Amino acid sequence: MASAKANKKAAAVAIDLPECPVCMETMSAPIYQCQSGHSLCNSCTQNLLPPMCPICRQNLTQMRNWQLEEIVSKAKVSCPNKSSGCVYTMVSMDLEEHLKECIFREMECPLGVVFGKCSWTGRLKEIMDHFKERHGSFCNVTTDEEVEITNVDIKNDDRHFFLVAQSKLLFILTMKIDTLQKMAYWTIQHIGSKKVHKTIFTKYILRASRTQEGKLCS
Repeated sequence: MASAKANKKAAAVAIDLPECPVCMETMSAPIYQCQSGHSLCNSCTQNLLPPMCPICRQNLTQMRNWQLEEIVSKAKVSCPNKSSGCVYTMVSMDLEEHLKECIFREMECPLGVVFGKCSWTGRLKEIMDHFKERHGSFCNVTTDEEVEITNVDIKNDDRHFFLVAQSKLLFILTMKIDTLQKMAYWTIQHIGSKKVHKTIFTKYILRASRTQEGKLCS
């Protein structure tokens, strides 16, 4: 007589994730328990002084609630940037990786990251408008024309930075002179998701020449 075997493989399901009873934030691993079995998030476990459970006043332990962690890791969650337009849902364990490249995440000005001269933060779709308003000389190139940097002194460390738009895509173009390594570097970085990046093909031609004063044009 034939018998069917039940598929015990856990599937991702949409459920309301448990909240930490202290900070009321959604639980995420690691989840620790007190001596009575109450579960707290990692942040609250580390920050509570004295280390006592606020529910029952028993001592906190380093004992993990593995069963609750498994439930949390396999539950489907929406991106925290949903209110800004992100429609992605994913299992909880993939959330951290998604947030690194979510196009709706809060981003710092690339110039601020590189040179520390700008404190602006905003969304990806707002970056080009910000550059046009605050950093016009760093976004005045396109992919349809040559980028020319003149009077480059190879005896001094230097860095040139451009934000380049092509259709709906954004790229960071950087040229750096490193006198210690005696090298000049050109880099191009796509700002966006890995999925979109895999569809991009680019070709760059680099030319260098000397001016009458002996300086380089790149």
